[in-house]
Amino acid sequence: MSQPTGTRSFFLSYLLETPLVLPDGSKVKLREVWATTDDTPRVSFVTVKIRGEIRRILWDDLELRKIDSGRYAFKARSLGTLTLSGTDDLIQIRKHLLDRQIVDLDGAKVVRVNDVRLAHVRDGLFLVAVDVSFTALLRRLGTELMARRFFADKLLPRYIPWSEVQAFVPSTGGAVRLASSAERLKTLHPSELADIIENLDIATQAAILDALGEDSVADVIEEMEPDAQVSILSRMGVEKAAELLDQMDADEVADIIEDLPPEQAEQILREMEANASAEVRELLEYKDDQVGSLMSTEFLSFSDTTSAHDILQAIRRDRPEPKHTLAVFGLDDRNRLAAVVPLTELVMADPAVPLSDLGMERLVWVRDDAPISSVVEILGRYRSLAVPVLDEHDHLVGAVTVDDVLGDLLKAGGKRLRG
Repeated sequence: MSQPTGTRSFFLSYLLETPLVLPDGSKVKLREVWATTDDTPRVSFVTVKIRGEIRRILWDDLELRKIDSGRYAFKARSLGTLTLSGTDDLIQIRKHLLDRQIVDLDGAKVVRVNDVRLAHVRDGLFLVAVDVSFTALLRRLGTELMARRFFADKLLPRYIPWSEVQAFVPSTGGAVRLASSAERLKTLHPSELADIIENLDIATQAAILDALGEDSVADVIEEMEPDAQVSILSRMGVEKAAELLDQMDADEVADIIEDLPPEQAEQILREMEANASAEVRELLEYKDDQVGSLMSTEFLSFSDTTSAHDILQAIRRDRPEPKHTLAVFGLDDRNRLAAVVPLTELVMADPAVPLSDLGMERLVWVRDDAPISSVVEILGRYRSLAVPVLDEHDHLVGAVTVDDVLGDLLKAGGKRLRG
């Protein structure tokens, strides 16, 4: 193929609207443009329909010449071949990208691809960016030049470089990952990822969740809206859903299980690990307006004779989740609550001081069957970050943190808090 000097860029929409002149002088239109799935995808060949047959013509057998703005001459040196074998690792730019939702990593949001920018250099034709602007839609409708006469300053393209895009393309072989690796998705906060995935189509949701790995998926699903959680878990199947829920805190699992159809919920609980399932079932016994339905059964407790130094060493060693370290609870020799110590106070304390000498002199706690509004009052009055929860036998069974309350406000609209 004759190649131009330097680099020229143009849009997929121009290619698709340009008639391809065959060796016999007849004209056909491009049906598809196929490219590799490298970090910078390179166009391999195009497909056209000739006398009812789909044929593959290599890009190197084509000649592309620009006539003027938005107009090209496009010629083929051969009729190509009939075979489409060996395409499993290729991307169909029109089918897989145009009008599809993709993840813009730079903006941490879902955008729609309205056109694709291609760069024509001596080594071939490469996919370099996607255009997600309104201008791209006008371009495809053929009205961009006319619109520019009246809105020149406002009609600007909005390119997202391919290196900043994370797209997953469903195919017969599963999900073909394009551009940046899934590791870049993991740099986003789970709540950002949750918002993104909720706005994607089902196939792309599944592809991204598969690429993230179980640990990250658990964190993301915790941040999702209840209807999205139910939808995704229902499509996973019982065994996979149970494995995922086994990695979450029991209180988070209980909230999700409550929203599932009863039969499905029971199947998942039976499939979960015995201890985890038992914890969830206990939490499900509480009414929605009771503290027990909001509390976490994961918390840090030590003998009240344990020194600040030893506790901090244990935290560094075990590395519990940050939300479980807002306060440390001290238990006396009868295994009863004796001290509630914020982590900040523990860090600033003399290393040799035991838990019993730290925290407020007056113990503040709440019953597991008390209304949720009571724990909100305690958090506000004492400026606490975590409140211990005791059962009717005065045993420490959980804790409610300010994060739990905030999460309930965001997810449930505060309905339970007014109970």
